[in-house]
Amino acid sequence: MQIAGYFNGEFVAGEGADLRIENPSDASEVACFPGLSLEQIGATIASARQVFNNGHWSQRPLHERAKVLHRFIDAMEDRAVAIKHVLVAETGCPAHSSSMQAQFATPMRMAREIIDLMAGLPEAEENPLPPAESRNRLGQKVRSLRSYGPLGVVVGISAYNFPLHTGVWKALPALIAGNSVILRPNPLTPLSSMAFAEAAEAVGLPPGVLNVVLEAGIEGAQLLTTHPLVDMITFTGSSPIGAQVATQAARTFKRVQCIWSWAGNQRRYSCPMPPRKPRPQRQLSAQRMRGRAVCSARGSSCRRHARRKSWNRRRRPSPRSR
Repeated sequence: MQIAGYFNGEFVAGEGADLRIENPSDASEVACFPGLSLEQIGATIASARQVFNNGHWSQRPLHERAKVLHRFIDAMEDRAVAIKHVLVAETGCPAHSSSMQAQFATPMRMAREIIDLMAGLPEAEENPLPPAESRNRLGQKVRSLRSYGPLGVVVGISAYNFPLHTGVWKALPALIAGNSVILRPNPLTPLSSMAFAEAAEAVGLPPGVLNVVLEAGIEGAQLLTTHPLVDMITFTGSSPIGAQVATQAARTFKRVQCIWSWAGNQRRYSCPMPPRKPRPQRQLSAQRMRGRAVCSARGSSCRRHARRKSWNRRRRPSPRSR
């Protein structure tokens, strides 16, 4: 039986259209099997919502979720050889290239950093009030607290070029925050994302907390971005599809995080922006930047404001301005 998904704590075969994966380096067929049907994806959404509502994961203390997720990353690293083999086959990435570092080692490091970062953040903090509101009518001092909690069901739609890397971006922040996650990888490179399901099974995540859906077309993604039981969409891909995802999600007032590319540059926005002039493609290493995300993908950088400012300094004045 060829596995096409993982939901409600079970590996399942697909009942939908055939999903064919090719190695882009030589066009050889890597795998061909039925993807999940719309009914199966609908059942995945219901399972994710149910487990969130029952609180088995969402109400667990933050430090306990962090311990489980560190073991989750351990389980993925234990499968490093098999995962890299799948990444080579479905992405065409050379096994001993610098790109393979960004395909596996970098996302594993980033995953631990995400967990530790979230574990160090307060779950409640002081919410300062202006002097006029700091006391009530009786003259008693008023205190305001700002608390943070999970949102609900989060759908992660990852990219084809770095499927595991972008999958980590989608799944780990949502999981450590206490949400239920449905990971929907790109149909061109979906196989490596099943490593998330295998790790979830190995560490005993509550059924329905982490789900992976593989499909051949776009119908399942359309359902995920429009279903009323889904609370948030996080997407990495092209600008036109990002705009479509945002439009579909707006009908049910979902939160949307989009990292999409336009004219060769990848940006982190939640709404469409005008195109910029294309820049030469180059490979960027994964970095962390205060207040901004930095992408690890060919020809992409999220350091939009920093790069734009430096470009303005280098630009020569026009003859008219002299």
